[in-house]
Amino acid sequence: LEDITVDNIEYFDKFTPNGFKLLKTQKEVFAEGSRMKHCVYTAYWNTIKNGNYIAYHIDVNGEEATLGINIYDDRVSFNQCYSRYNQTPSDNLQCIARNFVDDLNKQLKEENYFLTKKQQYVELV
Repeated sequence: LEDITVDNIEYFDKFTPNGFKLLKTQKEVFAEGSRMKHCVYTAYWNTIKNGNYIAYHIDVNGEEATLGINIYDDRVSFNQCYSRYNQTPSDNLQCIARNFVDDLNKQLKEENYFLTKKQQYVELV
């Protein structure tokens, strides 16, 4: 298993609140799937590597979960949040996760992240 770091993923670090850990490398995503006993690595690694998905480990008040977020051209979107063995986290943790995704969307739009992403794409074409 190589320790591949996802391109430009460090950008999201500045938005990461306490209790959340951005999974930035192949080894981190693999370890998350192993530790939490779910498919974040097997089902999502390629999408993460391609820059279309980000995953976080959440540990809030002793409750742990993995949060998955889709990255689209104009927004990010809550995809899923599961505890160990794909169990549903508490309503409180799910609320925290969804609020984080909403806040992340606002912050990315304020920084013109999506416009910049589109400009980079146009320059490549």
